[in-house]
Formats: sequence, structure tokens, C-alpha cells
Amino acid sequence: MRGIHWLPGSVLSAFTPAVVPAMASVMRRAGSAHYRRRRGREQRDGGHLAPTGARRRAHATVCRNLGDRRLMSGIAEFACVAPSGGPRGRLVVLVAVALLVAGSSAQAKKKKVLPPLCSDNRYVVSGAPLVIGGAPLIQFVGIAGNSLTLGACAGGLKLKATKTGTKLTGKVGTCPGVSGPLKVTGLIDPTCGSMAATVKGKKRLHVTFLAALSSCGDGVVDPVKGEACEPPGAATCDGQCQPIAFPPTTNTTTSSTTTTTTTSSTTTTTIVGPGVVISVDEARAATKTLPPGGGTLTATGADGTVYTLTIPPNALLVETAISMTPIVSISGGNLPSDSVLGVDLQPSGLRLYEFADLSIVPPQLSPTADIAGFTYEGDGDDLHRYPAALDAGRILLHVIHFSGAGANICVELCPPPIDPPPQAITESQLEELIASLDPHDPFYASRLAELLHAYYDLFIAPDLSRMQQDCDFATSRIPKALAWSRTNQILLAEEGFEDENQTVGNALVGSVSNCWSEATATCLDVKNTYQVQKLVQTARQAQLLGGDPEVFDPSKVRRCSGLWSGTITYEFKYDEDGDFQYGGAHETRRTRHREAQEWQIIPHVIAEVPCEQCQSRIFEATWSGSASRDDRYVADYGHCTDTNTQMGQVDGGDSPSAFGISISRDQREFSLNRISPGYQGAPPNGVVDGTYVSKHVDCQGYEETGLPGLLHVVENWTPWPFMGTGHGLPLERTDPTIPWTSEGQHVDRQESTGIGGGLIVITTTWTWKLTLEPDAGQ
Repeated sequence: MRGIHWLPGSVLSAFTPAVVPAMASVMRRAGSAHYRRRRGREQRDGGHLAPTGARRRAHATVCRNLGDRRLMSGIAEFACVAPSGGPRGRLVVLVAVALLVAGSSAQAKKKKVLPPLCSDNRYVVSGAPLVIGGAPLIQFVGIAGNSLTLGACAGGLKLKATKTGTKLTGKVGTCPGVSGPLKVTGLIDPTCGSMAATVKGKKRLHVTFLAALSSCGDGVVDPVKGEACEPPGAATCDGQCQPIAFPPTTNTTTSSTTTTTTTSSTTTTTIVGPGVVISVDEARAATKTLPPGGGTLTATGADGTVYTLTIPPNALLVETAISMTPIVSISGGNLPSDSVLGVDLQPSGLRLYEFADLSIVPPQLSPTADIAGFTYEGDGDDLHRYPAALDAGRILLHVIHFSGAGANICVELCPPPIDPPPQAITESQLEELIASLDPHDPFYASRLAELLHAYYDLFIAPDLSRMQQDCDFATSRIPKALAWSRTNQILLAEEGFEDENQTVGNALVGSVSNCWSEATATCLDVKNTYQVQKLVQTARQAQLLGGDPEVFDPSKVRRCSGLWSGTITYEFKYDEDGDFQYGGAHETRRTRHREAQEWQIIPHVIAEVPCEQCQSRIFEATWSGSASRDDRYVADYGHCTDTNTQMGQVDGGDSPSAFGISISRDQREFSLNRISPGYQGAPPNGVVDGTYVSKHVDCQGYEETGLPGLLHVVENWTPWPFMGTGHGLPLERTDPTIPWTSEGQHVDRQESTGIGGGLIVITTTWTWKLTLEPDAGQ
């Protein structure tokens, strides 16, 4: 090719097969366009063409993009300093423009599509349920469009898709048991499979949690998603988390809806469950918060029936708000009569540690009446027969789990359940089989004992070993084993079950002991409300199951000492200033790029890392980031100017983070590091995304706006100047009885020469202020 033999070899080597065609195409288009416009616009200057508007714009575009460093420095620098006149100068400009376009095209092809927005999912909290102030325990987090639910708390939500997943920001205005609003921030991974979030409120309320997408097989039954059992594929549960019944039954599933109608005497709410419609009298509901010591709740139906729920001491794990609402009618299901006396009990899914007594006293009750008890879960799920008895003018049921319970009164003998299962597979089927037995049958006790023994052999005993080794598994299995034990104690006075009950009792204590060991592996941070409440609940559960109070005593748990807190900030600055003459134009350049990150370390210990003769802990933290761009490039030709600007700013974050802080064996140094996502439950790296705007005003005053550019900040600890040096920050504490603070700043400044002899300055600044609290007992 003639005319390019003087180009540097390094430049020609950059012309890959993908670049050359694009370069040639741009050269042909630019050349033909130039010569079409040449007539009437040529100006002679020393025998060469002076810069026309088209050439000036092409030249300005090439030089302007040098600030992005996306062009190879050899091509760009040569193009900007070569003479503007003559065919050689024109060719250089065209070559540089072609390479720019080709490079931009290649970059455009590499641009990644953002992952989908995670806008309609339910997540189950990892580990123990969330404890937020005085609100009921939170097991599930729901996201539906712009709505957010945290258990019984609901609020608004904003979602934003980013390269690292879906960023969420929510606000819960009111939440039962919590003073003031709650702010929720977090990040959902690109697959929508997990989330890490933080909940903040008044009075230093600050809770960070991880949650996984609720699904069949996660070990937690989610009634909202239609699950009825876990784990799938077991003897009692099919692959879709539905109970296995013998013979197989067909479930008719409809979506849950609620319809409310009001009359002069009653307010009826209709609950539609799977094949069952339950109407309750909301106007006559009774609600009371009962302590762990138990209590009594009474409600009266529209017909005068009095319902009394008596919860004994040690049945509740924690103080709980109980609601009892009279049932008006039930349609669907296998009930022997339309005459229904019962109540809906809330919170749904509550498990008691001792049987509660539900007493039903209608205005008139014949001592010879035939009755059939029933119970159900959720919105009428698994409606089935339940043991009930006449007792001194009342109907009595022993209840150990919520949602609904009651009895039918039959005009004649209540028919037995239709096709009761020959073998109890689920807890509900066991209850139904017990209800099908006739208490007046002389063989009642032996048949009941045979039924309970078989259930123990098949579905209780196989789980006991794993329960004592896996705390999460034990959490879902303890209620089932406890209910079985309480059933034989109350119906058969434990006769013939002494050995099994002893085995179950030992396994329950062993299970909660394992959970206690996990909970106390980390020191107790008395300022961490979530950790304290979880530990107290574990101790309470152990004591209810027969554990030694001296062993499960929160006051004896090792307290955290030497807690760290404080702030670390990182700031990156890129400044370029240039002022030089180029060809027939006076060029000025100003580039200002900024990026900042800030970490707030919270004095909450997430985990302790094994460290021989030293202290190494992981602390809860939050991260926020920001970025900005303010660039201005001007070419002044005397009679006109060509200007390019790029401006934009983004701030955000407040994402959960985790920091490890270690103190050396000699107590003279400490080091810190952002914990890798996933290790010891550390959350994903935070991300902040935004855009900047590009504008170009040419010599004729024509203004155009370019495509938005990306401002992108990712949580990044690698620039920390003390990493990998073998030395940490000095620890100069002399008195462990008072707080000690490490405060400092590290600045690194690098200078280089820019285009036209301008100055480029890159500055990184780390600033920290970290406080070590006094040791325990000080």
C-alpha cells in the first residue's frame, strides 16, 4: 500500500484481520464524503489543504478519545502530532479514525447483556428465622413487583438490574412489634437463586441475613408455594414436596383468595384453600399476647358458642401473639356434617411444646351427641379428622399445632373417614387414623399403641441420629418427634412407650445441644440483638425439651471482648490537564475521573477464624461506592471552537459486607481484609452502576449527544497498600480498660506526561479510623 510505509511497525502489527476491513471501509467513506464537500470549501495554505470542518471533527474525535486509553497509544499519538496538511496527514487521520471505529465495534460486540431482573420470587432465610425487634420470627422474604414482605411486615420496593445481580432497596413503613420504619437494602445474585440483605431501623437496629430461593428440597416447607412436606423423594414426601398417601389421592389446587362480606351482626371472611372453602367471623375474633408461661384466650361465636384455648406453661418458646377466630362454615373436604363448631388459630404453622386444650361449649349440647373432630393447616390445607371427646358438657380437643380445629355434631352416628390410609405416612394421617378409632372399643388402647409404635419405627427413629448432627435438619424434625411423644403420653399415659420416649428425649436434648454448640462457637456480642435473641431461644428450647438449665445458660457464654468498629475509605483520582498548539488549533484538555469506596465496620462478630495464639474474627460491615466523570476537550481555531464534554455522577451502595481483623501474637500489629464472598457466610461484593453523558458542539454550533457511558464501581479491597507486605498496622494500645483508636491516611501520587506535554496525575488515598473497644469486664 503506497503512502503508509512510514507508519510505525507496532501500528501495522495492530491491524488484525478484524480491524483492516473496518478500517478500509471507514477510509473509503470518509474520503468520498470529503471530496464531495470539497468544492467551494477548499482553502490553500502553503500548497496544502487547511483543516476543513470535517477534518477538524475527525481529528478532534481521535485526540479526544485518547483520554479513554482505548486506542493504542502509538496510533493515537502519531495521529495527533502529525501535520494536518497533505495526503500523508489526511491518511494518518483516516487510519486513526478507522482503528477507533473498528475498536469501538469490537467493544460493542463484547458488551454483556445485564442479567434478568429478579422481580417475583420468595426466599427462605438461611439458618434460624430472623428476629427483628419484637416482630414475629421471619422465615420468608417475598418480592412481588414493587412489593416487599418480611414475614408479616410489608412495604415498597425498588429493583435495579446490574451486572452482578439485582439490587434492591425497600422501605417497610410499619411492622408489628417494631418501632418506626425499616430500611432494607441488598443484592440478589444474577441467577436469582440467593440474596444478601441488611435491615436497619431505629435504636441501632441492624440485622444482616442471607436467604436462598424457596424451592422444594430446601428443607423448609413453604405453604405459599404449595409445599406440604420436606424433603422430597423421602418415604413420606414425593418429588414435588407433596405427601405420599396410600391409596394415592388427587389434590385439586386453586389459588388462595379472601372475600369479606359484612352484615349487621357478623363479618364473614371466606378462605379458599385446596378444594376447601372456610368462612370465619372476623368481627368476633379474639387476640392476646401470651408469655412463655402460657395463658387463656376466649372467643364467642354468633350462635353463642364459647371457645376457650388454654395454653399451659412451657408450651410456647417465646412471647407470642395468638388469634382465635370462630368458623362460620366449611365446604369441601371429608367432614361428616354441616354443623361446624371450630376456630381458626393464628399464627399459622405455630408448633407448641405441650398440648393446649381447646374447649368448645355450645348453647345446647346433648350428653349423648356424637361428634367428629377436625383440624387443618394454612388456608384449609390438609383438612382431616382429629381426635375429639365430650367432657362435662363441652367438646375437648388437644391441640399441638395451628391453624384450625373444631368438631362436627352429627344427628346420628358420625360416619368414619372415607378410605382412611392403612398406614400413617404423615403427621396428619396419623391424627386421622387415631380419630378413626373408637375409644369405646375394648381393643382401642392396643390398636392405638400398635399404630404409634409403627409410626415410630418408620418415621421417628430413622431421623434421630441425623438430628443430633445437623442443626438445620433438627429444626424441621424436632416438632414431629415431640408431637409423637406428647401424643402417647396424653392418650396412653406413656404406658408401653417408656423406652421410646426416653430415646426420643435423649435425641431431642442431643439435637439442641448440637445447635447450642454451633450458636456458642462464636463469642456473644451483647450488642447484637439478633445473636442474643437466637441464643436465648436456643437455651429456652433446650430447657423445654429437658436440657439442664446449668448447661444451657446464656449468662455463662463467653462474651466478645476487644470489638472493632470504624470507617475505611478509598479514593481514586485521575487528573489530566493539557494546553498546547496543534496544527491550526489551540487544544486544551481537562480530565477528571473520581471513584470512592467506604466501609463501615460494625462491632458484631459473624465468626471466629482459627488462629493459634492470636485473635482473628470476622465482623459485620457495610459498603458504599461512588464515581464521577467531568471531562472537557476544546479545539480553538480562532474563528470557531470544537468542544467535547463528558459528565456524570453516581452514588449508592449501603450493601452488606464482612471484614476479617486479626491481631498478631505479640499484640503489636493488626491486619484487616475484606472476606471473600461465601466464606463463613460473607455476602457478595457490592456494586454501584450509573451513566455519564457525552456532548459535542462543532464549529458550526451544531450540538449532538452521544450514547450514555458507564460509570461502574465494584467493591474492591485489592488496592489496600498494606496487603501482602507481611506487616500490618501498628497496635499501640497500652491500657486495655479504655478504647483505643488507630487513625491514619496513606496517599500515593503518580505523575506522567500526557498529550501535548500535559500533566497526568493519578492519586490514591486510603483513610481509616478504627476503634478497639475495651476487653470484657473492663
